Amino acid sequence: MEKRDCLIAVIENCGGQPAASSLKDLLRQARIKARKLVIISACGKLGEVFPIVRQIASDNMDFPVRHYHQMEIPQAAALENCAAYEVIKV
Repeated sequence: MEKRDCLIAVIENCGGQPAASSLKDLLRQARIKARKLVIISACGKLGEVFPIVRQIASDNMDFPVRHYHQMEIPQAAALENCAAYEVIKV
């Protein structure tokens, strides 16, 4: 299986903090499936999603992770030069 350019994770519910194990699983999936993890937060306030992004970043030292707030998936994919990508909901 060839890796995609990006794995795009859309975080829709920022009010509840996901378990740390599910965030580590997201990072593990990204390393297996793609060359880069792109996180798109669809919540109202950036402050609600920032702890989630910080948790992912703290578990990661060498894998490229980008975060965009309230951006459309095709627009984020274009900014990151993702020709082939997969979208998952978190």
